[in-house]
Amino acid sequence: MLLRLTIFYLLAFLLRSSVFAETTVSALFSDHMVLQHSKPIKIWGTDTPGQEVTIRIDFGKKTETKVKANAKGNWLATCPAVPAKKALKISVIGSSTQQVENAVAGEVWVCSGQSNMEWPLRAAAKADAEIKAATYPLIRHFLVEKQIEPQPSRSVRGKWEICSPEVAGHFSAVAYFYARRLHKDTKMPIGIINSSWGGTVVEAWTSAETLRKLEASKHTMKHIDEIRKSLPDLQRNYTRELAGWWNQLQDALNAPSPGWNAKSFDHSSWKTIPAPGHFETHSELHNFDGKVWFRRHVQLPADWRGSQLELSLGKIDDADVTFVNGQKVGETANWEAKRLYKIPKQLAKDERLTIAVEVLDTGGVGGFHGNPEAMQLRCKGKKPIPLAGDWHWNMTDAMREVPPKPDTPPFTSNPNTPTALHNGMIAPLIPFTIKGVIWYQGESNVSAAHAYRSLFPGMVRDWRQKWGQGDFPFLYVQLANFLAPQKTPGDSAWAELREAQTLALSLKNTGMACAIDIGEAEDIHPKNKQEVGERLAIVALANVYGKKLVSRGPEYASMKRRGKRIEIRFKHAENGLVSKGPLKHFAISGSDRKFRWAKAEIEKDRVSVSHPQIPEPVAVRYAWANNPASANLRNKANLPAVPFRTDNWAGITTPKKPRIPKTMKAEVGK
Repeated sequence: MLLRLTIFYLLAFLLRSSVFAETTVSALFSDHMVLQHSKPIKIWGTDTPGQEVTIRIDFGKKTETKVKANAKGNWLATCPAVPAKKALKISVIGSSTQQVENAVAGEVWVCSGQSNMEWPLRAAAKADAEIKAATYPLIRHFLVEKQIEPQPSRSVRGKWEICSPEVAGHFSAVAYFYARRLHKDTKMPIGIINSSWGGTVVEAWTSAETLRKLEASKHTMKHIDEIRKSLPDLQRNYTRELAGWWNQLQDALNAPSPGWNAKSFDHSSWKTIPAPGHFETHSELHNFDGKVWFRRHVQLPADWRGSQLELSLGKIDDADVTFVNGQKVGETANWEAKRLYKIPKQLAKDERLTIAVEVLDTGGVGGFHGNPEAMQLRCKGKKPIPLAGDWHWNMTDAMREVPPKPDTPPFTSNPNTPTALHNGMIAPLIPFTIKGVIWYQGESNVSAAHAYRSLFPGMVRDWRQKWGQGDFPFLYVQLANFLAPQKTPGDSAWAELREAQTLALSLKNTGMACAIDIGEAEDIHPKNKQEVGERLAIVALANVYGKKLVSRGPEYASMKRRGKRIEIRFKHAENGLVSKGPLKHFAISGSDRKFRWAKAEIEKDRVSVSHPQIPEPVAVRYAWANNPASANLRNKANLPAVPFRTDNWAGITTPKKPRIPKTMKAEVGK
């Protein structure tokens, strides 16, 4: 008996020891990394419980720090600061030895947010030329792999890459242009840690502790906390339901074709849907995953007939098979790819062309998307025929019988679960020593813009508290103009979100890059990421690095009623205000709260606003719209004026029973 017990405990000890048979270090500490210079260095990993771990940093001078792994095998060391621009080598010695080669000390910035931060350089304006010129060996990029977690994680996946034409195409475009400007001006190595995920809300990037305290998210967090308790059961049920749904979908996808690709088929009884436009914008296709057919006829000019044509359909989410006059002309299975299909001469002989497109959506949004101008029928040397507009659509009976895809439980595949991305993609970065953060997000919070007033500053304070590195710089992009321009002044959820972003400037050590002039009406992802990165970099150079630069456009300071007009004073207009042509997108209102486009004139650092039919004005708004494309007020540094309003009237995202503080500072804190 004693022998068996001895063997049992010996095996248990050996098994326990083998759990951490070697020393590991966070993936952030890997070859080609950038360490933040001139600050104590936090470095962590795992080893056998109780094992002593030695961290040696060699930058011409050597430092050595010792620490022991705790009972769970985790260790965290604080190493002495290293000077800037020094090449260095890191050795971590414990149960085994890990080496970090070709590291440098410079400035490290976390770059986070949703798709406009995630957007890669290869998809930005002038991408080919920018990538070709992207040889900057002292700019290093770490892409955090996407990860959803129910609890804060210590594990991060990714690797550091040296900026070169071979790899720069998948760098965050905004982060790259930001880093490039900083590198050129400071001569420092720049590390950019890209932790972003498209289409995500700010709540997903915030910790549970903070969300429980905020009025805007208290109720949601009670629900999330309950879900955490039952998550294993929810995941098992979802797996079962998804398997059943997928079988039904496969049966429907494999159903015989109804011949809807045929030239002779009559689709006149089909309903219509505008294209481009995702399925989800149509009530009958909301939350739809599967196959939908689209058809339309095009009248060919006489001088086009018998010519080879090109069919451009823009982007289609996810896959398509396209037919012209019953013949397949192409197929693509990439939702980001532009559809360009050649139409042979023999298919273009008649006066009418019939286009049929079978579209398959496998998850998320689906259908035609992108720029309407991308949808065209082209003939060399001729004016293109636009194809954007109403298309006839239908789906097979088999597809109609497929129920909506089961909702994914939180913390599985839904990145918008509150706390999920903080746990999976921010917590693993903490407490890596950093200089600061740049942030581009807010589009997914537009429908609840009023709540963003507390949610966004709450997240900023949350990250700063968790990192434990003081009020580090937190710089962000104000949302660009988007959607169709409004013909008359009125309320706007996008304007309210921008207002929430402006109000967050009352937080210490924050900065905002206004992008109200570089958006695109038809694309939520404006391609001009160069200007976004440059403007963020100017804010950093002025506020963080002490360069003498004008970093902010004109911002509303105060208003004063002078007879039949209102005089607006601005901050950051010391050298005067300018505009190309007459001022546009100013609106004015009397006590009836009905705004009219106003006459506005620059008077040094002020703007005088009036309207002949409003003798007693009470409020002015500027660029207060989803897409104030014509707004043209700037300062002499050519930075756009920040959208504003002088009133505090309830907006379209204001809760019915709003909790409106006396001042915004009371809400965002100090």
